[in-house]
Amino acid sequence: MTLGRQSAGPGCLLLLIAVAPLLLGYTLNPDGRPRNLTTRNIYLDYTTHRDAATQDLKSGLMLPDKTPPTVPSNVRVTTTPIPVVQAVQGYLNKTLLMTHTTDPFDSSGGDLIVVCASSHASVTMTPSDSFGNTWISGAGPVTTRTLSELRTQVWYAKNPAVGPGHTFTLNLSTPQSLVISVLVVRGSDISSPIDAISTITDDRSSRTLRVASSSITIANGNDLLVGFAKSSVSEAFVPDYGFTAQSVASSDFLAAESRLAGTPGSYYAAFTLSTAATWEAVVVAVKPSPLASGLSWTASKDNVRVAGYSVERCQGVRCRNFAQVATLTGTTFYDSALTTGTSYSYRVRAKDSAGNLSHYSKVLRVGPPAHPGWRMQATSYSRRTHPR
Repeated sequence: MTLGRQSAGPGCLLLLIAVAPLLLGYTLNPDGRPRNLTTRNIYLDYTTHRDAATQDLKSGLMLPDKTPPTVPSNVRVTTTPIPVVQAVQGYLNKTLLMTHTTDPFDSSGGDLIVVCASSHASVTMTPSDSFGNTWISGAGPVTTRTLSELRTQVWYAKNPAVGPGHTFTLNLSTPQSLVISVLVVRGSDISSPIDAISTITDDRSSRTLRVASSSITIANGNDLLVGFAKSSVSEAFVPDYGFTAQSVASSDFLAAESRLAGTPGSYYAAFTLSTAATWEAVVVAVKPSPLASGLSWTASKDNVRVAGYSVERCQGVRCRNFAQVATLTGTTFYDSALTTGTSYSYRVRAKDSAGNLSHYSKVLRVGPPAHPGWRMQATSYSRRTHPR
């Protein structure tokens, strides 16, 4: 009996189509793109590193991004001698401890740090920080005993060492709970930053819902006013008289607020409480820098993403020894660490997410004037330097 030859049916054809990618060493990615089983990293690179790489169309491999950002352009100066809050940090710990330390904060760009802290039992509080700055007591310590005992003090560090990972620590003479409010200020007069600071006042046994510090008189119209209020119970603090809450520096036991004075005169800090309590309050006036340069520029462009900018400065007429003074993500920089009668030059360059650096911008020179104030002009005497 002779058996006839049978032709392959449709089932065999479908099976061949299904196993073909495996025979060829390929499978499919979740997005439908073919993936070679021996080069799995191609798809992984595509998904996890596409911000810092480009894909070669011929080989399919992900290549490092080597395209630098465009040069920051239109660098200019806007002089704004007004101190502003640069960074804040709050701390609250109800545990009885001898040492209390805040979480890390970034104090970069600050030229003054103001701290208010409050505890109990007439403890002695000794300040220190992770950058070894010198701390000056500005007000207090003051102890108020009305139903609940409060112990409050204010310190400041002028022209401090600053940077990322900054922490502030208070060592207590006896274990107590503690609340801390830290404000980093930029644009102060680094030689004498405090224009005035009030005494630490209390509610005088009234336990009113309205908190008001003692008044201070200031001679500068551009002072930054910083107010603090401490309560004996948990509160919802509402700032008063044009102040803005510094929420990150505040807790439900110690609140911080700030505002610009606007004109010379008499000022105080005020809050409204949600619950009647024993309270203490103080206001600090920060004096603006007599010399300040506010730089701004047009944002750079990049094929992927601009990650930030670095600002470099040198001192003296026709100086060339530039040193980095700031790294930031925005397109403005405020420099208050200037000396009377000295010329300064600035230049800016951009950095992308792959680490590529742009060329430097034109140099901006700030020179001493023949009359009060600063004369500011952009020059282009520096040659374009390759970022690498």
